[in-house]
This record gives sequence, C-alpha cells and structure tokens, in this order.
Amino acid sequence: ILFSDGEIKQVSASGGSARSVTVLDEEAGEFRHGRPQFLPDGRRFLFSAISRDSSRSTLRLGQLGTTETRSLGENSSGAVYLNSGHLMYVAGQRLMARPFDLATGTWAGEAVAVSERVWQQVGGGPAAV
Repeated sequence: ILFSDGEIKQVSASGGSARSVTVLDEEAGEFRHGRPQFLPDGRRFLFSAISRDSSRSTLRLGQLGTTETRSLGENSSGAVYLNSGHLMYVAGQRLMARPFDLATGTWAGEAVAVSERVWQQVGGGPAAV
C-alpha cells in the first residue's frame, strides 16, 4: 500500500512499519509528494511532486526498491493509468489524456484535452464543471 505523509510511504497490506519510497527534493522547493498511483506492474508508481513554486511541480515516476524518481515533465495534480495505454491527469483546468508506454515509462504521443473546464476538489480528485 502506498500513501502520502509528505513523502510517499509504503506499508504492507498486513501491517507493520511504513517506509519512505520517495525523498523530497528541497533544492527544487518540493514540500510534498502526493496522490500515488500504481502502474499495472505493481512495482512502478506515479505521483505528484508539489513545489512551493507551482510552475516547478511535476508528475513523477517512481519504483519500489529505490527512492530515485524521474520527472515526466508535466505540471499536473496526479495521474491515473488507463487500460487504453493513456495517462489521464489534470493540468491547469484541463483534463488531459496522453499515450504512455508502460514498457519504457515514457510518453508515446502528444496530450489531448478531454475537458476544458475542470477544477480540483480540496483534498480530492478532479471534477468536471
């Protein structure tokens, strides 16, 4: 199980101690990692790295077993992998879908706006207006 406590933490479904699987990059102004979402392989996960300067907040890719992560270069508030091979995420007030290659963990095409009027619920996910 993954959850956010400032950093992304992992705990066994049977309980026990939680351990960090991400480390905040304070030089980049990060103060929170949130909204972890496993990819289908159950080892890699997406999360949002939130920075004090919101233009530096990014969607990141992590993997269990290491605290090293990679930016996917999108300023978003979390992402969900769809069986169609796309990541769906909110950027600004747009709900976006972008092809994602699971094998390489990289983008496989350009993003397309699915909805132009989306807002974020406090403490929750996106909602269309």
